[in-house]
Amino acid sequence: MLGAFLMFTGELAVARNLQPLFGSSASVWTTSLMFFQLLLLLGYLGAARWPALTGPRGELLHAAVVLLPLLTFPFAYPVLDVPRWLAVVASLSLSVAPAFLVLSTTSVLTQRWFSQSGHPARLDPYFLYGVSNVGSLAALVVYPLLVEPLLGMRVQLGLWYGLYVVFAALHFIARPRRPQPLPAVPDAPAHAGEGTFTGWLLFSAGGSTMLPAVTNVITADASMPLLWALPLAVYLLTFVITFARVTPPWSAVVRLSVGALALSAVAFGLGQWQKSWLQPALVVAHTAVLFVACLLCHWNLVRLRPAQPSQLGRFYFAMSLGGFLGTALIALLVPMLFARVAVAALDYALAGVVLVSALLYRDRVKLAAWARAHRLGAALGATVTALFVGLVVLVFWAQVALQVYGVRTFYGLHTVKDEDGYRWLQHGNTVHGIEALDERGVPRGYYHRTSHIAQYLNSAHVGARVGVVGLGAGGLAGWSREGQQWEFFELDPEVEHIARSYFGFMEKLPASSSVVIGDARLTLADVPEGHFDTLVLDAFSSDFVPTHLLTKEAMALYKSRLQPGGRLVFHASNRLFELRPVVGALAESVGLRAECGGGLIPSAEALADASFAPLRADLALQPVVVPPGARVWTDDYINLLGALRY
Repeated sequence: MLGAFLMFTGELAVARNLQPLFGSSASVWTTSLMFFQLLLLLGYLGAARWPALTGPRGELLHAAVVLLPLLTFPFAYPVLDVPRWLAVVASLSLSVAPAFLVLSTTSVLTQRWFSQSGHPARLDPYFLYGVSNVGSLAALVVYPLLVEPLLGMRVQLGLWYGLYVVFAALHFIARPRRPQPLPAVPDAPAHAGEGTFTGWLLFSAGGSTMLPAVTNVITADASMPLLWALPLAVYLLTFVITFARVTPPWSAVVRLSVGALALSAVAFGLGQWQKSWLQPALVVAHTAVLFVACLLCHWNLVRLRPAQPSQLGRFYFAMSLGGFLGTALIALLVPMLFARVAVAALDYALAGVVLVSALLYRDRVKLAAWARAHRLGAALGATVTALFVGLVVLVFWAQVALQVYGVRTFYGLHTVKDEDGYRWLQHGNTVHGIEALDERGVPRGYYHRTSHIAQYLNSAHVGARVGVVGLGAGGLAGWSREGQQWEFFELDPEVEHIARSYFGFMEKLPASSSVVIGDARLTLADVPEGHFDTLVLDAFSSDFVPTHLLTKEAMALYKSRLQPGGRLVFHASNRLFELRPVVGALAESVGLRAECGGGLIPSAEALADASFAPLRADLALQPVVVPPGARVWTDDYINLLGALRY
């Protein structure tokens, strides 16, 4: 249980640590999830060989492998100049791989050791897999709700290191010194032994494909450990239920599934009735669907488990291989093969195909016999299935056809649509630019003529040199003037392509203006000190809040890039997070003040400067209220959960 707790707290902490290096994209988590599934696969392979290493040499090798991760601490995360998903994998491989590889062997090893003990329950050790997942669930509750909001990253890693030392000691204590031969099973449980490697693989892949598919949907508006942990906790909960000492009967599975689907329907209905509840309602609805799919897959895994403990290694290897392949399908293959299909439901559809394939493979013999006996019924069923598949394909094609442009990148789904005389840029569920088709180059939405940001950019307070972090459709460029020099800092190169090819705002930029591609913390570091008169931070209304741009260290960087008397302007509006107090506390921490104002469309621009009198008169600004005792965000400590509106 301790090994599982360490593994899952480590997964969340490591992915949280990696996010600033890769633009705070949700894909950092799904790619990390794929990597951890790969380590699980390698760990299960190692666990199958480990028990064969007996004698002094075997124990010495065992000790070396378990203690090696202690030498790799503290973890360092190199970032290579390769495709983003590969850079995440490389960073994880060069940092945490040894520790997580050892932790991934724990469940299978302890089950095998238990089978070689004299315990009366040694004939059926699978319940220990459910016990280990209790430790995993505890990690997924404790980390986002307690550890992350209260502790800095250095303290987190220090505690993790100490617990790993305890884990290593327990590992040596638990290893049997005189293992007994693996027992034969005279009376196998019902259905045990009926499974095959392919069946185990498919049912494991069914659940692991649905996990990142649902995670991508519910993190479309916020990428944070709490929302990573929720679907993963549901996924693991189904393991705890199905791998219990007494496997629940099919009737119990049906009741749980019906209850979960009813909860999903109620949540969806409440979200449609009360729009302010929409986001949390959709999270509940999607995780309920995940629960049903994973419960079905994992119940079948237990039902078809091998009867003999000697097959433990093969069974868990098939499970881990299916887990890796299912996660890789969504995290890696879909972005590669369907880059132009910017439809979130595609992930769901592929997960459904894997699940149905597992059920068909399980019942292939019965279905073949039934088809031979009922040829007309089989033909009718095949026809209905073909029509249904064709309808699904048609629906997807229609969604893609309605888009002017759509693309799926490491940083999410970007879509350009024309509707009611306007052109919209959408990233996930968030609109990033609106332009009237009959009035090209005139900003709408957040940047309309009477918005505070438009009034500011049209005033004499701006200066000649303007920097903007976050490009979107390029809407702010619509308020640029001759004689100015604008520099945009944008993470995703695809966004620049969209802004220049499908919107007219960038055409208004002065000839000396430019777009710099890369993470703003890194690219701004290359800008000379005192370079800008105004620096606009417009990267926080997105689906992913890049928290590394909202730390004391980042604010000090911004301040140093301003001329004396220059101004920072934060577009801090966000549907899920209240960021104005965060910006206010950050401003105070570097010796600045912060005030804000709202426009006709809900928005908030927090401006930091030593003198506010002219701005306050022109823009009707109000001081940002910072709660007493508010802890300033730093590179070591970020509490996104504390800024959540719900």
